Amino acid sequence: MGYKGRIISITIVLFLYIYWNAYTYIIDGSLHMDELRFWFSLAVSIVEGIIGWWIGKQFDRVKFLSERDYLTKAYNRRWVYKKYDRFFNNLDDTDRIKVTLVDINQFKFINDHYGHEIGDKAICEVAESLINRVDKSGIVARWGGDEFLVIEKRSKAELTAVEVESFHLSSGIMITASKGTVTCEKIYCTLDELVREADQMMYTQKQNYKKERMTSPLR
Repeated sequence: MGYKGRIISITIVLFLYIYWNAYTYIIDGSLHMDELRFWFSLAVSIVEGIIGWWIGKQFDRVKFLSERDYLTKAYNRRWVYKKYDRFFNNLDDTDRIKVTLVDINQFKFINDHYGHEIGDKAICEVAESLINRVDKSGIVARWGGDEFLVIEKRSKAELTAVEVESFHLSSGIMITASKGTVTCEKIYCTLDELVREADQMMYTQKQNYKKERMTSPLR
């Protein structure tokens, strides 16, 4: 959660404090105050600071929840649609936009056999792993129940993808996820277009994974 709201609130409080002192100087010709006036001014400033910090914190919380998935802290779908065009327009001429759809394999099995708490932790840890992997310019969003969307800018030389990836959880369980990755080779690609293609590729990989799965139900 950011601090923008709190910073703005405290800045306003400081401005009011400076304004009050400037007003005092203009009226009285001096910043000198009697003891009662000094303590009153200090108390008002402290109360304003506390209220300002609280209001700013509520603003930051609402902003965070409007942009992020509550469980995983990854971005939500609404935020991605809002920021996609800006992300695309910031690409260099040598860059390509790469969209990857990640879907956890056999997530229902995890919930049924290990419980929903472990299932939630699995989603959170996969999200954390994806977030740590992309650079600061990348985007990781929770796209559905156990699906994540990753948007990155990569040079042509870096456009490689792993079709099935393993994640080792803190609980000791190893899970896998199927991935579909597409890149935009045109002047402009809509997000819906890229997601649709990535989803088709991910579905194909998921079907291949099911066919190739052998002994372990979580492989």
